Amino acid sequence: GSIGTPWMKATLIDFYTNVLVLLCWMWYKETSYLAKCFWTSLFVCLGSIGTCLYVLVQLLQLRQGQPLSRILVREGGLDINSAEFHSSGSGITESKRPLIASSE
Repeated sequence: GSIGTPWMKATLIDFYTNVLVLLCWMWYKETSYLAKCFWTSLFVCLGSIGTCLYVLVQLLQLRQGQPLSRILVREGGLDINSAEFHSSGSGITESKRPLIASSE
């Protein structure tokens, strides 16, 4: 059958690797178990249509003025732009020096 062809195997591996990565993000981001199950079924059954729909929903939930990077973290998650993040011992420190040396 066609399922045993090398291209079909490569396609399935590619598809489910993509779904697994997006599922990890969605399971991190969503807090409701019901939402996790709903989106998991859409990702697996609809593939790219389901994942694109999830991203679209996340984009539509952004409020005016919120950065696009906000869709990557869960509600109430870590704000990487906050002073608290930089002083929390996270291993990332705010540099007082400019990234590019000025020619003055």
